[in-house]
Amino acid sequence: MKNFFRLLLCVACACIIMGCEKEEKEKIIYTGQLSFTDSTVDVLKDFTIKLDYTTTNGLLENDILWESADENIATVDSEGNVTGINYGETDITAKYHNNEWSCHIIVNNIIPLDKTTLEWILYKYGCDTNGDGLLSTEEASSITELDLTTTDYSNRPDYTGPNYYFFYNFNTKLLPFFINLESLYIWFDEYRKDCDIMINGINHLKFLYISTYEFDNHNDYSIIIKDLPSLETLKIETLSKIELYGLYALINLELCTFHEKKSIAEIVDISKLPKLEKCQIVRYVYGGDDIIEIIK
Repeated sequence: MKNFFRLLLCVACACIIMGCEKEEKEKIIYTGQLSFTDSTVDVLKDFTIKLDYTTTNGLLENDILWESADENIATVDSEGNVTGINYGETDITAKYHNNEWSCHIIVNNIIPLDKTTLEWILYKYGCDTNGDGLLSTEEASSITELDLTTTDYSNRPDYTGPNYYFFYNFNTKLLPFFINLESLYIWFDEYRKDCDIMINGINHLKFLYISTYEFDNHNDYSIIIKDLPSLETLKIETLSKIELYGLYALINLELCTFHEKKSIAEIVDISKLPKLEKCQIVRYVYGGDDIIEIIK
């Protein structure tokens, strides 16, 4: 009998302890906070952006659960990357225990260019057909040649900013939305936030010029050019290793350097370029160019 009462006492104590622990857990207050930089964000259809937000009070990115109110309009992954699926509007919600924060998403056809690039394209190519100061995919389709080396506003009397400006923040992932682009001139340098250059998926591009404005620290550049089925001429100023894939129409390849003498084999593998007729590497020197190697 005594053993029975002892058992009941143990069970009662265990229940009290468990109840206290449960009560303690219920008292936990999660103070982590999240704040979106913009309450409403435009997303280009078939394009992915990462939502910009800040966290405080110990909230870690790995603790956030992301949800889309309508995945037929936009989807979101575990890192807050939103992809536009169809035109329309929806909400993306970040959840952390009992707290949640939402960002309104509008999926449209506006190419999300940085201010400098947008202003230059609209000025140089006169493609703002509806006068809204934005560039839609339809307006971009009228551009067949795109020069993103430097701006030149010297002939624009109403412009008060610097005549020349470099496109430090241009996102090369946007290039496939210029669907009729045939010629591209683009310049990268050490002021860019990233050193990787990726150009791909521009179906009608025939001529491509890339300058990396070489400095000694540019040996870390990663230049990848792929899936340009119409590209015939490629000219690159660089000292870096170049990776070329899916350039089945490439006829002419010119590589230019400013300092070191390097062989073609040290920079690029040309064995997967079936139509290549001429490949040369040139070193720019004062008083004339120094042609280091030519393969025909």
